[in-house]
Amino acid sequence: MTVEDRFNDLRAAHCAYDCVENFLTPIYRHDFEEFFVRPSELRALLEVVNAEMVRRMQTVTDAIQSAREALH
Repeated sequence: MTVEDRFNDLRAAHCAYDCVENFLTPIYRHDFEEFFVRPSELRALLEVVNAEMVRRMQTVTDAIQSAREALH
């Protein structure tokens, strides 16, 4: 159950990353000018999301390793 929980956590972080990425890619070029966000703010947001993704990927890796050890 722990592996599944950790995988679901990773999936949620990946979904958040996709959301941020879609936010940064406007559907219509002219709409992009309506965003009033500084690049440094977006970089900070992506750094936080990326760090969380790395943390959750490591948690999944650790849970998988624990499951493997338990099975052997």
